[in-house]
Amino acid sequence: MFGRIAAKSALFLLAASVGPAPASATEYLTTSVVGVFYGVETVLSPTGAVVSVTDVETAETGLGSFVAPTPAGYIAEFPTLVPQIESDPQSTYANFPSYVLPTLGALANSNGFGSVSNGVVVDPTVANFYTQPGVAAFESQLAANAGRPFVTVANTGFFAPPTPAAFCVYVESLIPGSPCAAQTTPTTFDYFEFTYQLGPYSSGGNSYTSLVNFEFFEDDVTVQQDVPEPPTLALLGIGMAVV
Repeated sequence: MFGRIAAKSALFLLAASVGPAPASATEYLTTSVVGVFYGVETVLSPTGAVVSVTDVETAETGLGSFVAPTPAGYIAEFPTLVPQIESDPQSTYANFPSYVLPTLGALANSNGFGSVSNGVVVDPTVANFYTQPGVAAFESQLAANAGRPFVTVANTGFFAPPTPAAFCVYVESLIPGSPCAAQTTPTTFDYFEFTYQLGPYSSGGNSYTSLVNFEFFEDDVTVQQDVPEPPTLALLGIGMAVV
């Protein structure tokens, strides 16, 4: 989330102040946001037995405008950001489940990662959070995993990785006076700043650079398959048929 670690906030302010370069320029700078939605889905049978436990993860990318057309080769560079997240000490403090970052790499595509963002702010507290393509894809995957009509029996809702006290100590050691508060329960706000530079990438004499911010949200869900309707008997002449 922008603005919570001073050094990286300064980078975003720089990007905002520079803005898109004129058409005649050769250097383009923008900011982009990637929303990552993940969680564990437990599917129960109608009798309550565990049918499956599945890791679910989707993503969406809001690629900032360069004014000039964005080269496909530049977007193809997005997977190089995953190793940067993996090596970032913040990832250890965020305590991501082991599948999250490898799966993110697998979601890389011609959009960046996952779906194309509809421009909605990645924030579970806003009313239209669930209209985001990445969230809609997450919900669709839940339904597909259930394999049949189901009811939701438990749902944590989307929350950000809680910020541990150790992370606040780490941030303070880097930037004294940085705002940070330890969190012990699920929250929609965190103090992590997963922001990385992508580029500069050269194409056609132009240079493309973006500051890419990743927002992570977890939602763990338990669903139970509906009890099937009992068969009905229909009278056919003097006989009966099960329908």
